[in-house]
Amino acid sequence: MNNIIIPNNIIYIDNKSILIYIVLYILCNIDNINYYININNIIGYLYNTLDTKRSIKDNIKESLNDLCNRCIINKYNTDTYIINSSDLKVNKDYTIISYSAFNQLKTSPELLKHYIWIKKSMDYNIVIQDKRSVVSHMSYEYFVKNEGLAESTIKKYNRQLQDLQLIYINEGVYSLYENRGYADYWATYIKHNASARSVAAKYKNYCQNPSKYSEAKKARLRSAVVKYNEECKLLGEFQPDYLNKLKDLDIFDLF
Repeated sequence: MNNIIIPNNIIYIDNKSILIYIVLYILCNIDNINYYININNIIGYLYNTLDTKRSIKDNIKESLNDLCNRCIINKYNTDTYIINSSDLKVNKDYTIISYSAFNQLKTSPELLKHYIWIKKSMDYNIVIQDKRSVVSHMSYEYFVKNEGLAESTIKKYNRQLQDLQLIYINEGVYSLYENRGYADYWATYIKHNASARSVAAKYKNYCQNPSKYSEAKKARLRSAVVKYNEECKLLGEFQPDYLNKLKDLDIFDLF
């Protein structure tokens, strides 16, 4: 199993229940079969041992009962539950995470839930080299509102996920770590679009009227054009048309 498909309505529930839902998704992976899952099956999967604290078993049982109340699974007896794998299938409105990412986060439900929210926020409408849903540009407020956490906690979880090399963030643009080049591109794209028109207009004006510029003003403009060109070169790695927008710096030496 390479990927795990999570219904978007699931990610709004308690983080421990999300964790248990994903474990059931992994354990019950053959279609149209009723599985009888004991709490010890889940403990063994998560911790590779049955020798755990009583509180862990109680938390798992609480999450299983939560999923029962949501009519996702059914209770068979005190510690056993019936899961039909077809009830875990998702046809639309879902978020995909990799099995390897889940494996890294399965002992930290809070961090797992935040990671899923980052994956959900990847914008389908942002297209980079024909790829969609590879970056997100959401504010802290988006995560605070949806996860019910303080901004300081969101920032802490971001740092932890970056340390694990699961995500990458550049100027508020999120991507998976392996897609960090796309995050760099989009962060540059945002900055470039904010200043490009102004720099291009000033450059054109300088070319037409260089005598109107003092040495200090000329130096500031040249610095802005150097930055503009650097951004165009980075953007050109993904969209070659940007390379046609490079400005000739020699003009500053001629006048």
